[in-house]
Amino acid sequence: MESTPQAFRVKAVAMANETQKHLNGDFAQVQAIVDDAELVVAVWQDPNEPNGVGTMLIKGNQSLREIVASDQERTQRVAAIPCVSAEQAEVLRQVAGEKDRRH
Repeated sequence: MESTPQAFRVKAVAMANETQKHLNGDFAQVQAIVDDAELVVAVWQDPNEPNGVGTMLIKGNQSLREIVASDQERTQRVAAIPCVSAEQAEVLRQVAGEKDRRH
């Protein structure tokens, strides 16, 4: 995959759309998706964002820092969760994201 913000956004939207097909409204299902992945991003439609799509990292801050610091590629389990808004994504980050977040 091309490593540009736009390429990432396109891939994240495709992943979130695929995830949406399997969601049944049970939050435990969403939590299981987050728990199973190393990197999780929330995706929502937003006319104020580039190309109408907003994204937020839900899980994987430390992992991304390690990758950047090592300057080496690393395979990760990645998931994208569809959200209705940035506010819902923020709640998802707080409730289901990494419990030991260090900024």
